[in-house]
Amino acid sequence: MKVTNEHPLYIKSGEYEGWGSIIPEATMNDAGMKTKKIKVGDYILNIEKKWVKIVEIKHVNKKVQT
Repeated sequence: MKVTNEHPLYIKSGEYEGWGSIIPEATMNDAGMKTKKIKVGDYILNIEKKWVKIVEIKHVNKKVQT
């Protein structure tokens, strides 16, 4: 999955279930939305409503059209 740093995703992290993003401060500045920082080992809820484990987070340095 490729997303921008501020894009919110629904996550499960330990006891927490709610919104997360790669850079929560960017999400707050962009959308006014409080999120938890996503990390490897967390789970995201995919479009089929199934939990998928995050095994790697890789930064790609390029412009993204949103």
